[in-house]
Amino acid sequence: MKYFFNLIFILSVLSYSSSAQEDSLKIKDKAPPSGAYLNATFGYGLNASLNIISGEYVYSLRGSFFFQDDGFIVPEISMDGGILFGKVINRDEDHHFIIMAGIAATETNERGPRRQSSGWIDFGGEYLRIKQRVVGIPIEVQYSYHGEIVGIGATLYANINKEQPMFGLGVSFQFGKLY
Repeated sequence: MKYFFNLIFILSVLSYSSSAQEDSLKIKDKAPPSGAYLNATFGYGLNASLNIISGEYVYSLRGSFFFQDDGFIVPEISMDGGILFGKVINRDEDHHFIIMAGIAATETNERGPRRQSSGWIDFGGEYLRIKQRVVGIPIEVQYSYHGEIVGIGATLYANINKEQPMFGLGVSFQFGKLY
């Protein structure tokens, strides 16, 4: 009788472990969701992107504004517009972590030489602004919690270029459907 209960216990443990293994295989075989969403990030800069997720991969059209404080009363604004490609690193039904990189047209603004005073009062803040257009490498890292249509998360975005590398960080809001 003692062996009978031990045998039932062992069989129930084996049965439970095999069914748990089958459930984990079903989860792994389940196709990751696909869809499209708009990502808007507000923080140290502004970033807006249209992201399309297809399986493990992400395609994105991005536009970013970077604020730089170099002594002006009004900060300089540099911007980029680019195409990015990336990978969904970790995702369950509600959370996802994405890394993307690509190529972007970038416009940088820098403070140039000081202007000559045009009048008898000199306020000391008149400088020429130098705009440069370069090709940059945009990078974006997103972590978010995404419900059926609305999501919230954090986005770190940057543009690496030869004139003026820039970055931004902020809270992101996402609107769209992931299937």
